[in-house]
Amino acid sequence: MPVFNRHKAPAELPTREQIEVARHAFLAEAAQLRAEMPPEDVPSSIQQRSTLGPSLALGLTALLITLVAQGFWATLPAPIEESTLIAARTRTSDLVNSAMFAQDDMTPPSIEMIPTATNIPDLMLTDLNGDPFSIEELGQQPTVIFFWQIEHDPDALRRLVNASEAAHRYPGELAVIGVNLWNSRVAIRSYVEENDLNFTAVQGNDSILTRLDNGARQAPSPDSVVWLDVEGRVRSVHPSAIVNQDTLMLAPDDLAYRVWYYWWLESS
Repeated sequence: MPVFNRHKAPAELPTREQIEVARHAFLAEAAQLRAEMPPEDVPSSIQQRSTLGPSLALGLTALLITLVAQGFWATLPAPIEESTLIAARTRTSDLVNSAMFAQDDMTPPSIEMIPTATNIPDLMLTDLNGDPFSIEELGQQPTVIFFWQIEHDPDALRRLVNASEAAHRYPGELAVIGVNLWNSRVAIRSYVEENDLNFTAVQGNDSILTRLDNGARQAPSPDSVVWLDVEGRVRSVHPSAIVNQDTLMLAPDDLAYRVWYYWWLESS
């Protein structure tokens, strides 16, 4: 039986390719298992998330079990005696975090989650046609909202390209919204088209700063990132001071896995 030690990192972490293969395999298997399960046996929390398509929550749980079963952590000494998902999640959260998000030999710092999730306020956003835009239009899925402005800087463009690629790779599983408060709608559209950016680009106004500051307790600035759960509630806000190193500078898969992991860890 595989064993875990939450205080010691495994000698060899699974590669992102191994994680991706396991994720796809178990998303398919989880969907099949759900289809065969009598309705009364499906947990209500999973039924409520059925709009996600293949069960992301169940898939991630199965992913964790698969990584264990394949022996990635089989050399670690302290066994888990609890059989519940909650116990497994608690004991392995830091190992999963380092396995999914390790960049070279460095594990990014954890995202500080807001203890009590708050509903995101009406941000009064508009799409690039000038029509009102609501985050609810994207459906129930983990969401990243980041704030950006047009800059002639390679690092700034790289952050936007990474966010765009994450949105392109995971349609229906991850929503990526780029809110620009500082440029005109014409300029935003031109920049997005010129650089072939695929995230949901919208325009906001300065009132968003106050509204999010009240809702999330930290006001956004260029490069800030807000994380929402599947119910559209604010779970965390990254100020721009750490975002360059820790969030949108990540490769697209790392960005996506980070969002999924923290949504999954905080939902039960």
